[in-house]
Amino acid sequence: MNLESNTDDSSSLWRSSAFRRVWGADGTSDLARQSSIVVIPLIGALTLDATPFQMGVLGAAATIPSLLISLIAGVWVDRLAPRTTMILAALVRCLLALSIPVLWWLDFLTVWLLSGIVVLIGTTTLFFDLSRLAWLPALVGRRRLSDANGKMQASRSAAQMIGPSAGGAVASALSPPLALLMDGPASLISAVLLRGVPRETGARRIERERTSIWRQAFDGMALSLRNPVLRATIGASGLTAFFGHIFLAVYVLYMATTLDLSSFEVGLVFGIGGAGALIGSFLAAPLAARFGVGRTIAAGWLLFGLGGLPIPLAFMVPEYALPLVIFSEFFQWMVLPVAEVNQLSLRQAITPDRYLGRVAASSRFFVSGMIPVGSLIGGTLGSLIGLPATLLLGVGGMMLAFGWIAISPVRSIRHLPAGADETLERR
Repeated sequence: MNLESNTDDSSSLWRSSAFRRVWGADGTSDLARQSSIVVIPLIGALTLDATPFQMGVLGAAATIPSLLISLIAGVWVDRLAPRTTMILAALVRCLLALSIPVLWWLDFLTVWLLSGIVVLIGTTTLFFDLSRLAWLPALVGRRRLSDANGKMQASRSAAQMIGPSAGGAVASALSPPLALLMDGPASLISAVLLRGVPRETGARRIERERTSIWRQAFDGMALSLRNPVLRATIGASGLTAFFGHIFLAVYVLYMATTLDLSSFEVGLVFGIGGAGALIGSFLAAPLAARFGVGRTIAAGWLLFGLGGLPIPLAFMVPEYALPLVIFSEFFQWMVLPVAEVNQLSLRQAITPDRYLGRVAASSRFFVSGMIPVGSLIGGTLGSLIGLPATLLLGVGGMMLAFGWIAISPVRSIRHLPAGADETLERR
């Protein structure tokens, strides 16, 4: 069954059992992931008494797969059936998550062993995510990618709001290692949901290439850089990740010290941001249908940058600092999914099926590579030029994403194409 034959109204996606299962599996997986973002550092800090250096290693462990193996993972995703890959990734994650409380109970768990398990969990997450991205165009049809990705993003936003607090609550009530007992069953549920999708649903034609795996990885990266639409959308995301993490490196410190916000108020700011992201996820497809895909992407990036301006200026009016930051956080996170969902959908729509995994992996590689660099530069600049100036630089830099989209062919694209641009691989 291929959903491309269904009607184009957005409700038809909900009427599809296959899409509901994939959407539910992705949301359940994200809920487990968001919970572990809080729980795993708590295990390191409270259970294993990790040093600051060890906490840094533990924090970096989850990003290692995206930096080191994402390009090769993209090749394998293009070679393998996405449904099978996602099921195996979910099952392996389940076993890895459950191994942590078992090792703790046996008194074998160390920071270094925990870091190694986190690297393996990150690897399963990488294969799961890349397979979903490669599968979605065949599953729903390219014309409805904005709608499908918007629904996927909505579930991720909800998981971002619920997961960390749920994980923290269970860790507080029981203990941090036992909180991961939620992660294992969630991953198992994800696998069971995917198991219910018929094997032939959204099946892609998988062609075996005779070139080496390294050559295929290079071809995927070259395609991403050569095509102006792919290059602009990946570049916009990379710029946002780089300058966004310059901003984020000092954001909490700025709120806690310069603005003198309490821990509760800082948490409130981030919670409001999650609510904005949830709303923005539902706006992405309707706005693209009304104003055009390219214009919606460009406007989203412009408004995302402009929306951050009140934050570095809030220290000038301390009595209004909290409402200014809350407004800015809500607005930025509301418009960010509008740009990202449509940008992702456009990349998927124009990419030939045999390259979907590799293009998704190239995007992940470039964006992930910007995160640690931006964080290090942000921390350094915060010490050299001050927190407000660093935040202002980050906001200004994030608006460069709009500039890249505005001078690219993306801005003139009105609708998502019904089929991939097969000429891309011959250019």
